[in-house]
Amino acid sequence: MQTNDILLNPNELVQFLQKPARDFTRDDIIKFIEAKSLQR
Repeated sequence: MQTNDILLNPNELVQFLQKPARDFTRDDIIKFIEAKSLQR
């Protein structure tokens, strides 16, 4: 995935993590939640 693809992707996780969704890990999701102060 190229930089433009990431920046233009509507998925907020893709933009935040700077990698395609297929490469997300559990730790990536936790990092995002903590950074955004999201609660369950």
